[in-house]
Amino acid sequence: MIKSGSAIRQFKCVLIGVRPIILEMTVQRLECKGCGAVQQERIHFVRGKERYTCRMRRFVLDLCKIGTMADVARFVQMSWDTVKDILKTELGRKYSRPDLSGLRYIGIDEFAVAKGHIYMTIVVDLETGRIVYVGEGKGADALDGLWPKLKRAGCRIEAVSSDLSEVFISAVKEHLPDAVQVYDHFHIIKLMNDKLDKVRRDTYNQETDENKRRPIKGQRWLLLANGDNLSASAESRLYKALDINRPLATEYYLKESLRRV
Repeated sequence: MIKSGSAIRQFKCVLIGVRPIILEMTVQRLECKGCGAVQQERIHFVRGKERYTCRMRRFVLDLCKIGTMADVARFVQMSWDTVKDILKTELGRKYSRPDLSGLRYIGIDEFAVAKGHIYMTIVVDLETGRIVYVGEGKGADALDGLWPKLKRAGCRIEAVSSDLSEVFISAVKEHLPDAVQVYDHFHIIKLMNDKLDKVRRDTYNQETDENKRRPIKGQRWLLLANGDNLSASAESRLYKALDINRPLATEYYLKESLRRV
């Protein structure tokens, strides 16, 4: 290497109080005698072409633990995009390759981003709560990258929790045939609530006695609500509707029993 001029670089440093600090220094340019490539000398307190010091990066990451990215950007006088890139890079470094050894129980679900126009599929370790895989979309192909990772890590998955999506159910049956499939409690209760509401509507439509119809009308919320959180007046209206209709009462108490499982 031979010297080939120099360049002036500026780096943001950790604030002193609330005052921004800029470090300006001359950086030597070096030319390779063999290939002629020119590069700047390595600076031990800066990563690559970043315009802030390593200590400043750690400072921003610490602030992100207690504030939003917008608040942090405003305080350190950096752009929101820069703060986002710092946080994104750190998250990628720490979580892009999770350790799958010992993984036994996983949960699969999808979530929407970009106002519901884009879907992602997420896989979570149910024992620790850590994310072990994220795939694009909500179809079976969103999990294509998961199965090879589980196989390479030698994972013995004992149980998989998911909603009632046929896509997830079929994929788990194909790739983890020995795993027990556990369906999400929320979706099971939703099915029961749909059935209970249908019984309520059928009962109301079939009942000819106006005195029996009146307590049932408009009681959908009472029937589907958590029975442990009802006020005294709400309980009174609910029990009045259940007392005059045995099928409705049966469905309601089955729903409450299922909710406690």
